[in-house]
Formats: sequence, C-alpha cells, structure tokens
Amino acid sequence: MKIQKIGIIGGTNGIGASFANFFEKKFTGKKEILVSGRKTEITNKFIVQNCDLVIFSVPISATESIISEMTEFSKKNQIWADFTSVKKKPISAMIASRAEICGMHPMFSPSRPVPGGKIIFTPTRITPENLKKLREIFRDFEIVETTPEIHDRAMQVVQGISHFSDFIAGVAIQHLDVATADIAEFFSPPYRIKFQILGRMFAQNPDLYAQILVENAVATEKFTEIATEILPLIRSKNTEEIAKKFREIRDFLGENFCKNALESTNKIFAQNKKHEPKKCSPISSKFIKTDPVDLAIFGEKFSHTDAASFHFPARKKAKKIAHFSRIFEIFDAVLAGRATAGIIPYENSRAGSVFETLDELFDHPEIKIVAAHETEISQNLIGIPGAKLNEIERIFSHPQAISQSKKFCREHCKNAIVISEKSTVVAANKICELEQKNCAAIGSRELAKNLKLEILAKNISEPGNRTRFVEIRRVQAPPPDTQNTSAVFWFPGDRSGNLVSALNFFADRKINLTKIDSRRAGSEFGGYLFFIDATISPVKFTEILPK
Repeated sequence: MKIQKIGIIGGTNGIGASFANFFEKKFTGKKEILVSGRKTEITNKFIVQNCDLVIFSVPISATESIISEMTEFSKKNQIWADFTSVKKKPISAMIASRAEICGMHPMFSPSRPVPGGKIIFTPTRITPENLKKLREIFRDFEIVETTPEIHDRAMQVVQGISHFSDFIAGVAIQHLDVATADIAEFFSPPYRIKFQILGRMFAQNPDLYAQILVENAVATEKFTEIATEILPLIRSKNTEEIAKKFREIRDFLGENFCKNALESTNKIFAQNKKHEPKKCSPISSKFIKTDPVDLAIFGEKFSHTDAASFHFPARKKAKKIAHFSRIFEIFDAVLAGRATAGIIPYENSRAGSVFETLDELFDHPEIKIVAAHETEISQNLIGIPGAKLNEIERIFSHPQAISQSKKFCREHCKNAIVISEKSTVVAANKICELEQKNCAAIGSRELAKNLKLEILAKNISEPGNRTRFVEIRRVQAPPPDTQNTSAVFWFPGDRSGNLVSALNFFADRKINLTKIDSRRAGSEFGGYLFFIDATISPVKFTEILPK
C-alpha cells in the first residue's frame, strides 16, 4: 500500500496539531494531511474512510471509545496508530478494526515536534513492508520498538513514579508555604536542575498529567505504600536502617549505573558553571557529535550564527554540516578532527565579547581564527499565537540576546522575569513546549517563522546592534593575507604600570587596537588575561613582539 493520505483524529490541539503542522511542512505537494476536531468540517468518519494512515490523538480517557466508534469504518488496506502514553488499552481497541496496527508514544511534550525526539513504536498487527513505510514517515525521529506490555510496564517508572514524585513534591512545597523565589539563591547545580524539572511539569497541560497519573496507578500506589513504610524510620530517627535501605537500592540499581550517573551529572554541572581560563581542555560532553563534518556551526538552524555562516566561503563549500549547542563542542570537534572548520560568535557591539569564545581560543592555541564577518542583528520578541505584549511574565533567550534587548524589556515588560537559555532556538522551542501566552522568547524572524510563532515586537535590540562571527580551524597560522590579528597576553606578576607599558608598546609602533578585554585568571597569569584585536597581519605582529 501507498501512504498518500495521513489523517489525524484530534489534530487541532496538542501533539496532534503539532504533528499535523510538521507533516504539512515535510510533505508539501507529496502527501495530503487531514485533521478532525470538535469544530472541523472534516469528521472522524471521513478520515477513517479516506486515509491510508489514521492516527488517533485524543485525550487518554477518550481514546478507547473514539477508536471503538470508528471500528466499523476501518479498511484492510490502511494503518491505524495512536499517540497515547499507554499502549495496551488503545491497542486492544484497535485490534477490533480491519486495519493494520502500530501503537505510538511520542516521548516529548505536546509541542511542535523537534526532529531527533524519541517515539516508541509498538507494532502489533502490521506487515514488515508497511512497518518500514511507517518508519520512513517518522524518519526524523529516534524510533524505539517494543511490545505494548513492555511499554506500559516501563512507563509505570518512567512516567508514573517520576511525575507522581514531582506532583507530591509540589503539593508539599505548597503546604510548607515556601516560595521558590525565596530559596533560589540557595540552589546548588543539582538542586537547581531538580527544581527546574519540577517546574517544567507544572508549566504544562494539567489535564494531560492528571490522566497520566491515573493511568499509572500501579506505580503511584506502590510509591505511596513504600513512603508509608519509610516514614516511621524517619520519625524514629533510625539512620542505621535508612542507610541500609540506601545501600540496598544502590545494589539494585547497580554500582556502575550509580557511578556513571554521578560522573555524567558532574560533567553537566561543570558545563553550566562559569568557565574560568585554564590550560587544560574543557570537560567533554556526551552530546558531542562523532561523525566527521566539513563545518560545525554554533546553535541550531535559524539561529543568528547559522544565518551568518552563509557569508563564509566555508559554508558554501561544505557538503556535510552539523549544528552544536555549545561553543566548547565546536572547539572539541575541530581539535579532534571531527570538524574541518567551525563558525562561532566572537563579539557584539552592545553586549561585548563572547567570553566563552575567548576562553576556548586561549585554551586551544593550536586553533586559529581564519576569517571573520560582521552583520546586523535584529532581535524580536516572539510568542505563541494570541500572546499579548502587556501580558508577558517570563522571557527566555540566550544571555547575549537578552543583553542586546534589555532596554526594551525594561520599558515594555517591566514585571517579566528574564531567564537565560543556551541559545535563542532552545528558548523558542521552550515557548512551543510551554504553550503559554504569558511566555515569550527573544530571537530572529526566521526562527519565529520556522516554529510558527508570532512576532510580538520587532527589532527590540538597540540600534547599531552588530555581531562579529569568526571561522576557526586547526592550522599552524592564519592565512598570510589576513590583515587583522587576535591575541592574548598576560604579565608574570601583578605590578603597577603593567598595562600602560603594554599599551605604550603598541602605540609606539603605531599598531591600532580595535578591541581589548580582560579576564580573571590564576596567579600564574598575573591575575588577568588581556585579549586584543589589532589591525596588523599575524606575521608582522609576530615580528614586532619582544624576543
């Protein structure tokens, strides 16, 4: 069979609407996408009678009944699937149809699907040929195949215990009457992440999470039962028995699992900590891509760096491109030979230098800047359709974008909390996930257009907002025709007059410094590092340096 028509029952809201938008964009002119909802002219019956692939994307509580209502209209030459977070019940309902069956569970929130997200398949009654076609339709996602029974057992832990423990924690915090704003300054990195995960759940659809908790009652009841058993040990201050339980759990989870979890999270916390100049390489990240590429670009597609990369010949020549979410990952990839070149932000006319870039250049002297391009940056306040500027309470974006737009935010969103994210694209995706009209992100027009977000305010960055981007490579020296040099210097000790003597050295030789930044460093570097840009070729610059 050919899958030419895809129908989503319940495709006007939540995850169904997200995939409808995704499919319409992906299969424009190739496949027909139909959706039905409470207010659409297209009915559920019409979709079942006319579509090759039928996806049920309705509330968990209504899934079985809606599937049963459509059973009599099913056909042999079609595939039925569902987007429910439980699998045995909807699969049992679909078995009564004439269609081939493959249950699905998108493991991400009801937002616009992000390629690379995980989808669990539970193929139940489907030919290998049609399963292959189904996998091809969802090829942009990570697919995991299992049985409905194994899926539901796993979800008792993955979703049931996880969401229930967060839910009970939230209720307890409410009863203790402790505002997170009052304790935020006491968070260490592990606790900050714990509370962010807690807050993430409560920022989403309460009806959906209520249904997930109900469907995973086995896990929630066991959780409550165990909590009731442990509570007397705490009341009696029986630390010996509690410690014994602790060791038993560690043995059950596996010592290697616990040790690896500790090491992995330590790396994540280290990456979030402010990077200080040092000689050794930064801690590697498990998220670094391993496939060799011609060009590594900081940020996701439609970020400002991605747009600026088209001004570099390296982008035009590159056959294989990868986007990295952290600047140090770009350096690691170039250093290891996994990327021939990298494009990263270097300096903004308003927010100043990108210090992570400077730090990485200092840590990796074998990597050089080989090209640069400066471009105008237009930041925009973006939100979900229907959001209003005067109702915005939270603004997400990269620190640089926030700094470039702080004047606008202070004047027009005085009461909004500004929250830093690792990129403008991550911030915009968060707006999609939250689907709340009181939340907004700062980013480019292309980003808003791609995610189908609404521009609430245009050009909110201050006039003259320009950013210089650079291309880096692992080379012995920059190209000989380069007429600009970036360098770093420091002093063997902290003495008065050090900086003046260095500046006089450049002035006496009529070397024009176009930038100078200082960074705290260890005592071995005299307390500070000084980064400069100068209008002189690297060769001549090297020649004039004291021997």
